[in-house]
Amino acid sequence: MAHTQVGFLTAAETGITVDDQRGIAALNKIGISVAPVIWDQPSPLAPETPLIFRSCWDYHFKREKFAALLEEWQRTKRPVFNPPSVAIWNFNKTYLEALRTAGFSVPRTVWLEAGGQYDLETVLRKNDLNEVVIKPAVSMNGDDTWRSNVKDAHKTQSQLEALRDRRVMIQEFLPEILTSGEFSFVFFNGKFSHAVQKTPQANEFRIHQDRGGTFKQVHPSANALAKAEKILRFEKETLLYARVDVLPVGDNFVVMELEFLDPSLYLKYDPEAAMRFAQAVKERIAVL
Repeated sequence: MAHTQVGFLTAAETGITVDDQRGIAALNKIGISVAPVIWDQPSPLAPETPLIFRSCWDYHFKREKFAALLEEWQRTKRPVFNPPSVAIWNFNKTYLEALRTAGFSVPRTVWLEAGGQYDLETVLRKNDLNEVVIKPAVSMNGDDTWRSNVKDAHKTQSQLEALRDRRVMIQEFLPEILTSGEFSFVFFNGKFSHAVQKTPQANEFRIHQDRGGTFKQVHPSANALAKAEKILRFEKETLLYARVDVLPVGDNFVVMELEFLDPSLYLKYDPEAAMRFAQAVKERIAVL
């Protein structure tokens, strides 16, 4: 069956982003229309219409509902990209432990279970951690994320207690984020598209644009691209889109996140990126 329409999954408050509008324009050029679909509201589209995760950026506040929907789509085999099985694995950052086990470098992390009572200073001393970043295991956009250290742990103890109902990760702070910043490698159907460097503004460690981060396109070396592709291949399935976020530390890449669910694709930073994305969508829906 030839599909000429897809749904972009988004959130009520987010809507279609400016960057995704670039993707929609490219899809329209090749004869594919796009309808916005609020992920936690009834879909206006037929069950066989393919859906594409794009900006469901409130799921970290509706974790159980989101997980239940992913499981339902997996059970009913709803055509969704990336697949619900991948989304289930990716929306909780505990997947980083699988990467560590597989031999990839990730920030040293201590996990605090939901419902527990923890003294932050004690946790840091016990695990020989000084400078750290603390955030929920299901989180995005730098929400509920802060820096701390052994000396000042008591000052943010109340922030930790406010997250008692959620699993929390305490990551070693890597100072390279303040200088070289984070690099994002974007892939469509397993093929490299473009890369972006993201650096935080002064007196900030979070690189998000709405927190003052600076983004620019970069052209990675063959060696850097090979490293990113090796990380991508950790996921055996070829995905419609994937973003590999890394932090260069010496000659190594530390994996900060694998963005397989609904990442920003940074289409604005490469004039051909939107059409590459559109062609990748066309290839996928042509074989459904």
